[in-house]
Amino acid sequence: MCGICGIRRFTNEPIERSAVDLLILNNQNRGIDATGVALQQEDGTIEVCKNDVPPFEFIGSNIYKTFMDKHFNDKTLTVLGHTRKATQGTPRDNRNNHPMWKDVTAVIHNGVIHNDAQLFTQFKLERSAETDSDILRAILDANGLTPKAVELLEKCSGNAAFAAISTKYPGKLLLGRSGNPIELAATKHHLYFSSETGPIYKALRPFKFAWGILMRDMTPNDYCMITMEDHSAWCLGSKPRNGVKSREDDWLEWHQKMKITYNFQPVNYTCHSQYHGSRVRFYDDRPVDLVECPGCGLYLNVTQAQLKDLKKFTCASCKSPLLLVDAKGTNAKTKGK
Repeated sequence: MCGICGIRRFTNEPIERSAVDLLILNNQNRGIDATGVALQQEDGTIEVCKNDVPPFEFIGSNIYKTFMDKHFNDKTLTVLGHTRKATQGTPRDNRNNHPMWKDVTAVIHNGVIHNDAQLFTQFKLERSAETDSDILRAILDANGLTPKAVELLEKCSGNAAFAAISTKYPGKLLLGRSGNPIELAATKHHLYFSSETGPIYKALRPFKFAWGILMRDMTPNDYCMITMEDHSAWCLGSKPRNGVKSREDDWLEWHQKMKITYNFQPVNYTCHSQYHGSRVRFYDDRPVDLVECPGCGLYLNVTQAQLKDLKKFTCASCKSPLLLVDAKGTNAKTKGK
């Protein structure tokens, strides 16, 4: 479980930096292994900052403050934020932290993709990180923020909620979810999204001075909110389709089905390359029976195959012959078993 969040500006009203901080900070219950942010300007330029620290430490760090002072301004069009709970790929290697980024598409992802290695081979794509999320970045790098890319994303097995921006598609924001949540809220000027509604509520309540004391505004902005439709992808365009910039216009460029969970196949894990062989050898996928050592009072599990030769076995500690425990919990002698 990770946290994703972000803000897209649709008018000349700037994004508030405090809103960005609050979105990220209040998603930290979803992951504290690493934190990251991506900014896109009107010309399509993307800047990324991330580090393997919790959100509360990241927001207060000199790295983040220097980054935001340099790149965040009144013209910043889109902000993506991520709080990571690491699964695949160590957070100590910053390439594994979100946003996933290799100079074209910045992607933030909450979920697990089980067949990423297979898809990298199948689509002949190049990894830039150890994480399963990197397959989303690779597919979008190669195919853009397009319906075709979403069709390829359906080849993934697992679950996902993600957001993506691209230097090749200035101003466009791609949102997709299949299984994992995305909450949306809109004001007169901005679109907010987050894995949970709580961070949005807090980001919509700006700080202001009252009697010289910095306090949270109890009167929220006018806004509307909805849970994003599951198994779908939405692409918000760089400009309204009718060319007039107002909040009533249709900025949703396209919207289509995206279901990536239907073809899930469990991963065939091994433990030191011996697990499955050991299971077949000792358990053979059949029920086990319970035996007791009368000397130590210990209970042990044995397989059907071992039961055939139970009288050959003795307790490793006291060398007493083992007794089979029947369904009623009483002991039966090994003779004849």
